Amino acid sequence: MYKKKPDVDPMIRYFTTVRVQQGMTQKALADMCPHITLTSLSRFEQGRAVPDLRQLRELMSALSITGIDAALGEIRTRQPKPEEVAALVIRLPKMVRKPLIQLIVAMGRV
Repeated sequence: MYKKKPDVDPMIRYFTTVRVQQGMTQKALADMCPHITLTSLSRFEQGRAVPDLRQLRELMSALSITGIDAALGEIRTRQPKPEEVAALVIRLPKMVRKPLIQLIVAMGRV
């Protein structure tokens, strides 16, 4: 019987992309994270397990990824829904939000 392949979380997909771009093996990354084994990391990247908050922080630290990088990288790995983009933009400070909206409109994205 055919088994459906698990979906990989877009943020984990981004972490995997960064890891590969940095030329880092799964083992090297797992060794940098005290609460992540090689098996756990492999399962995260295959979509068979989900890291907890502590593990996410360790991955971000080991890969030198900020929270903003992770959020934006996750959005870049898939086509975001307009309401997701709107929800992110609305949370920005007004002094950043207005120029960003103007840029998006100028690019013809709205």
